[in-house]
Amino acid sequence: MIPVDLFHPGAIKVDGRIFPLLTFITSMFMHGGYIHLGSNMLYLWVFGRNVEDDFGHIRFLAMYISAGIIATAAFVFAFPDERLPLVGASGAIAGVLGVYFLRFPTSRVHFLFFFFIFFRIIPVPAFLMLGLWFAIQLVESMSSISLTASHSGVAWISHVAGFVVGIVWTLFELRRRYYIRRYNK
Repeated sequence: MIPVDLFHPGAIKVDGRIFPLLTFITSMFMHGGYIHLGSNMLYLWVFGRNVEDDFGHIRFLAMYISAGIIATAAFVFAFPDERLPLVGASGAIAGVLGVYFLRFPTSRVHFLFFFFIFFRIIPVPAFLMLGLWFAIQLVESMSSISLTASHSGVAWISHVAGFVVGIVWTLFELRRRYYIRRYNK
């Protein structure tokens, strides 16, 4: 997804380009390298299975895709003149983290703590680890808004938007389950 393509069609000449609105989805399946892909897959492996078990396959997929699309939209509207492409599923995976934050707050997540040459793997509650992760994303997104996205190389605002989408999905899902239990007695 190249934001300037959406607001200024033809600003970038590339042969074989697809319709810019389709890139809201296709950009989630491209990554900036093996480390980018690997870190996204690690987060999806650690947190995604429990969220998918909790939501079910169809609702998980709907949440994942919508979190990715809204996270991409947040980036596009924050940086409408950006010429660098946005790639990766980080916004969608941030949605998974938002769900996990509310649904499994006391689950233990193994965290690699290091300080110079001292390092240790410690289990911490998910709400602490994910709360710290979200706080970092929020601070970084606020500091990068004044810059262009190309200065930081990370779509911080997409992470924040995806996480919030995951929280909203969880609240709606919990409400849906409440009404199902209440009226199916």
